[in-house]
Amino acid sequence: MAINSFQELKEYVETLATEHVAVRDFVYGESSRIISRQKSRINYPVVWLLPVEAAPVGGGENARYRYEFTILILTNAAIDDWAKEDNNMYLLEEVAKDFIARLHSDSRENRLFDFELKNTRLDPKHKFSGDNDHGWVIEGSLITWGEYCYNEAKWTGDGE
Repeated sequence: MAINSFQELKEYVETLATEHVAVRDFVYGESSRIISRQKSRINYPVVWLLPVEAAPVGGGENARYRYEFTILILTNAAIDDWAKEDNNMYLLEEVAKDFIARLHSDSRENRLFDFELKNTRLDPKHKFSGDNDHGWVIEGSLITWGEYCYNEAKWTGDGE
């Protein structure tokens, strides 16, 4: 299924989280959503998709959309358990790289969207919250394959 909307992007990332053997949960939304689930209602490691931004790209009569996204891959450890935090960071770096590889594959081989690999970032995220969440942040963008153009049938009046 090609990605042509925010809903499809959210469902796609949730599918990736469900299909990866190391991931146990998925959350979408602002920080308040994940913070409200802390202390027992998050199964770690968790994939957290933040709200995305969209902008039209292209030219001519049709436009495609670029979705800029942020995905956090987090787990937790007891406060001051540095060895576990370090080990978690090593393991989750691999999970984050798996996500980037899957995005790249689904773009190149499955043609679900145009993934902008060269603009993708992977950064560590240290101690996010009271749960001592930590892990990796993927920032990237993809461009939809669907072309969007003005459809006169969706409007009333003559536009004047």
